[in-house]
Amino acid sequence: MKRALIAILSVLLLAATSSGVPTEVDRTIAQVLAKPLYAHSFFGLYVADEKTGETLIDRSAAAMFDTGSIMKVYSTAAALKVYGPDYRFRTPVYRTGSMSGGVLDGNLVLVASGDFSFGLRDQPDGTLTFNSFPELDHNYADTGFPGAALPPNSHPLAALDALARTIRTAGIQRVRGDVAIDERLFATYKGWPDGLVAPIWVNENVIDIIATPASVGSPATVTWRPKTAMLSVVSTVKTVAAGTKTPPVAVKSIGNGKIALSGEIAADAKPLLVISQIADPADFARVAFIEALRRAGVTVSASDSGPNPVRLLPNPSSYTPAMMVAQHVSPRFSQFVKVILKVSYNRGADLMVCLVAVKSGSRDCADGLSAVVKTNDSLGASAACTIGYAGA
Repeated sequence: MKRALIAILSVLLLAATSSGVPTEVDRTIAQVLAKPLYAHSFFGLYVADEKTGETLIDRSAAAMFDTGSIMKVYSTAAALKVYGPDYRFRTPVYRTGSMSGGVLDGNLVLVASGDFSFGLRDQPDGTLTFNSFPELDHNYADTGFPGAALPPNSHPLAALDALARTIRTAGIQRVRGDVAIDERLFATYKGWPDGLVAPIWVNENVIDIIATPASVGSPATVTWRPKTAMLSVVSTVKTVAAGTKTPPVAVKSIGNGKIALSGEIAADAKPLLVISQIADPADFARVAFIEALRRAGVTVSASDSGPNPVRLLPNPSSYTPAMMVAQHVSPRFSQFVKVILKVSYNRGADLMVCLVAVKSGSRDCADGLSAVVKTNDSLGASAACTIGYAGA
């Protein structure tokens, strides 16, 4: 569907450079919109000549309807207004208890900041990496769209590894207590169809799974990232004859920390990326952090299995600069907005609503919707259109 819409956009842009709309352009648009794939869809198109203001195309342009991904402009604009383009997410790690001889008799607490990249997309030049068409963002690998790929030059555990190295450099060699994730920035929200939105993000809270065809009749080669002790992938995907049209590979969580892949892949097919959303982001992040600490040479007494020990979290007001042992600082906020709009990142746009709620003093993401309406109204956007975001 994205390819078809981009094709329409290309045609419209060509049309907008002329003094009118050629008959063949209008006919091409009509043919695309008449496809059975869009039988239950509604389109509004409006193109004007940039120089003269002449209306070139007007198809239901004045109708009120949910405009899909264009709604991302509302949540990102509201978030930009209240945070500013230069804001940076700061994700600190605090220690509790006492230190002696490199041993921490206490706990390490990572305080989630709502940073959806959290190292995954961070680049040395201060930008965030993303895929450009014809590649699609990895978050679209669960939709059946062809061409989904991993973000270029990305590392899903980059932030956790860097924090762990800093902690070891700071002199902590052993943690006798536990490791916890403080995700009290806002309540994890499950009200959007794109998946849950949490304050803590590791690999944008998805497992990337790549199936590569082998010889005909053999099992496909399957790899995934990030790998932790919490989740593993089992596969029954088989390689079939070249040129075979196969249904999408099925991905299913089967419990006990296992994700099952099933289906077929043609021998001449490109490696196929699919994803599985992480059901418990804080639990997953805790395990991944413990493993990162151990890779950095920090001994952790606590088990790397089980739920996030929220009972160990101190009062938020008790965190002090002296307790902070490491911190991840993100690129500028404007880079996050760019990624959301460039790749049409649904959960990223949803997160913006939660962050707007936080800025208004609430931990309830739903409260962010009214704040988005108010903010965009102050920017001159139609309140009627912005309210449509709440119903999307």
